[in-house]
Amino acid sequence: MTPSCAAAVKTVTFDADDTLWHFDSAMRAGLARVLKEIRRIAPRSGPALTVDAMIAARDEAETDLKRSGGSLLAIRREGIRRCLPSGHGDEMLPDRLLAMYQEERTRVMVPYDDVVPALRLLGRDRTLGVVSNGNTHPERCGLGGYFRFVLLSDEHGVEKPDPRVFEMAAEAAGCDVSEIAHVGDRLGTDVEGANRAGAVSVWLNRGEESAPMGGPVPSFTVGTLSQLQGVIDEAASG
Repeated sequence: MTPSCAAAVKTVTFDADDTLWHFDSAMRAGLARVLKEIRRIAPRSGPALTVDAMIAARDEAETDLKRSGGSLLAIRREGIRRCLPSGHGDEMLPDRLLAMYQEERTRVMVPYDDVVPALRLLGRDRTLGVVSNGNTHPERCGLGGYFRFVLLSDEHGVEKPDPRVFEMAAEAAGCDVSEIAHVGDRLGTDVEGANRAGAVSVWLNRGEESAPMGGPVPSFTVGTLSQLQGVIDEAASG
């Protein structure tokens, strides 16, 4: 399905990670705290255990667990468990380290500077929602009260680019899918999913990256959320 331009955009949905807040830096801060604790508990864990090594362990765990329906938290816990020295003898240690990771990640995860002004402006006359393949509720990052609904893949069993998640969003908003504009930083999930569903797709390209040849084509591209009101108005004008 080609990108659409709705006659009237009644609902704006947002991806979460790297759209509303910078996920990578928060994730690394959380893992750095866990790594420090592991080295305190097991000083002989060695220099090979780094934040990058922990990210790789998590990605390997995802390959193994996602086929069996493992949640994102279960995958993260398993990635941490694989980084622990053998014979540590504490069955609850992965859970405590996971809680430590979550606490630190949430503490440092704050919205981009352009997020709150854009939400306040758009929320005056449009319904706002979140459609995310992540597992972080906006309320945990200081964005409580802005969104009528939050659809997280872990909770609903459907993730972008599956168009069904946008049908869920339309039902939650009380509008047609064609009256939704979805904003996200990933072409392969956000733009592709919105296009397949028949929604307006807005690629948030903060880094001004070049779109790959043959990839999904967004209805609109913005470099900052401060430009969003303008493209939503353009979509409404046809």
